[in-house]
Amino acid sequence: MRHLLDAHTLIWALDDPSRLGASARAILQNPAIELTVSVGTIWELSIKTSLEKLSLSLPYRQWVERALAASGDRMSKRSRHRVSGGQDARNERPATEDA
Repeated sequence: MRHLLDAHTLIWALDDPSRLGASARAILQNPAIELTVSVGTIWELSIKTSLEKLSLSLPYRQWVERALAASGDRMSKRSRHRVSGGQDARNERPATEDA
């Protein structure tokens, strides 16, 4: 089974687990469930932290590395790639045909 984590769930799981409901905690603690994170969530976190509209417990890059470490092998390979490849979104430019 696979579950998509939204931004709030990801933040609370790492920074304030007491804010998670019982069903969310059960999903996060179940080793049989694969966890996924959308590229939109990573982009949202990057943008908000770079604009100082979101404070995480660590600087963005360190926080992302902590998220990966905490997930162990439970985060999907595709989500791991998304998370580990996340950069400050202000520095990212969409690819063009000319590039």
